[in-house]
Amino acid sequence: MTKQASSTPPGDKPVPMAPPPPPAWRHWLWVVAFAVFIGLYFVLPATRMTKQVTLDYSQFVHQVSAQKIRSVTIASDGTASGVLKSGTDYTTVIPIQLAGPPLLAQLQKENVEIVASASGPSFGSEVLSWVILLLPFLVLGYVWIRLSRRASGQ
Repeated sequence: MTKQASSTPPGDKPVPMAPPPPPAWRHWLWVVAFAVFIGLYFVLPATRMTKQVTLDYSQFVHQVSAQKIRSVTIASDGTASGVLKSGTDYTTVIPIQLAGPPLLAQLQKENVEIVASASGPSFGSEVLSWVILLLPFLVLGYVWIRLSRRASGQ
């Protein structure tokens, strides 16, 4: 009778093998993800935009008296935008001297929905929103690179 070599005894642990190196293309995933993010940021708002008409002030007043204006949003700088009853968006500039009680009374008389708005966001708030948006990507990228270097033994 011959003894055959058996596999490892029950108490011994097998020698661990080193994991295979990660594929080199995985570093490009961040670039692709960022490019997709930027592409979607610019493409998605453009897909839901409706046709927009620019009216001068006299056309705007005529449209109000003809009851063709559904709503108007008046900004503090005199710009106004809204929706016509046909569903088309419009923009106009209302002279500040004429944006007083008589115009508001005419808009209310014609049952136009009136909204007042403050000016748009400042440059600082835009930059802050971009930083808040990109900060998680930067932190994850930093952690990814640190872990990759540590795993490869550098």
